[in-house]
Amino acid sequence: MRMYRDSESIRRVSTEEPDKQLRELIARRILDLADYPDYELDNLLNIITIEPSDAIADLGFLLGDRLPELVEYHTAWVELTYIISDDGFGWVVYVPVDHPFIETLPPQN
Repeated sequence: MRMYRDSESIRRVSTEEPDKQLRELIARRILDLADYPDYELDNLLNIITIEPSDAIADLGFLLGDRLPELVEYHTAWVELTYIISDDGFGWVVYVPVDHPFIETLPPQN
């Protein structure tokens, strides 16, 4: 599991992540937040990438207590967005499509 909690690491992973699809997904999420130029990225979101061998229970504080507001299925990744505060701050969690946790999510439309 990798966690990106500061603006610098979030920007860096959007350009340096070896997995091309994941890199592009993160870059797109950053671009979506360009409408908020007065805020640092880490005031808007944090990012978690789950490895295939990671236990989701390690994120129980996040995943076990609430449902994601948005689930987006991609070729190799599922993107889960959790809004965790009234000011709109959220976690974006990327889980490999073959991770067992994916079977517990609502079906893809």
